[in-house]
Amino acid sequence: MTGSPHPDFGRAVERTQRAVAALLQGDPEPEKELWSRRDDVTLANPFGGYRRGWPEVEAGLELAADGFAKGGTCVFEEISREAGPDHGFVFEMERFESNLSDGRGVASGALRVVMIFRVEDGEWKLVHRQADTLTEFGGRDHAIHQPGGGRMKTLHTAYRVTDLNVSLGFYFTVGYREVGRVDLGEGNSLTMLSLPDEDVVSLELAHRPADGAVEIGTGFSHLVIQVADIAATVDALTEAGLRLGPLEHHEGPDGPTTTSWLTDPDGYRIELVQWPPGHADGLSQADFAQ
Repeated sequence: MTGSPHPDFGRAVERTQRAVAALLQGDPEPEKELWSRRDDVTLANPFGGYRRGWPEVEAGLELAADGFAKGGTCVFEEISREAGPDHGFVFEMERFESNLSDGRGVASGALRVVMIFRVEDGEWKLVHRQADTLTEFGGRDHAIHQPGGGRMKTLHTAYRVTDLNVSLGFYFTVGYREVGRVDLGEGNSLTMLSLPDEDVVSLELAHRPADGAVEIGTGFSHLVIQVADIAATVDALTEAGLRLGPLEHHEGPDGPTTTSWLTDPDGYRIELVQWPPGHADGLSQADFAQ
């Protein structure tokens, strides 16, 4: 670590670390106090994209804090620090374990972080923060650690819905059944669904009435459901009142994959897929072999 000619720069770094720890417990205010209010400030957090200008950065900090609840820990490992007459930077690792809001469990991981500071009115102010998730598995840089080499697998898809009863009516018509429900209080809930042939939950509907109507961005693409006879499924769902797209035959008119599309009450798209005879459930490396 390189020493700083400014004795107060170290205190500025320590304040930033305390503020990050507070944000990971749902409180963005200490971090907001550290930032410059100028138009050139930038924030690039692990959620993707970037924000420029104080109004956007402030909104990004509030959005990040909204995902966390009290509890948890954060450990900082400073790699490098340097400060000149009016600018300074810090490169550090942030390893955290935090409670998620709305009773969604615990999140843990590690971030590699670069922060740039600037002197404004005799005080160090944060002007840029970039945090990226560590993805290398090895040595001391495990962002996700499975004790004892435990098995990892994808569990289910989860997304928010505007009107739970309307959405349940739609998904029950498609063929889902309710496995269980988690009451989060104040009208908030998580409803777990699965299809009849599934042994575990495959879809979670998160309902938070106070958040208002769901606005689907461009990031979510679609949910895929495998069926045995797509023509019969389309006919049955159409007769039940759902509107589906036309059948599409991929790789020529005779298969091997046939699909159709429908959209749920919030605008989430669903792709129905029928595999050719003998195809395994789901995609595998064999589907991409040359």
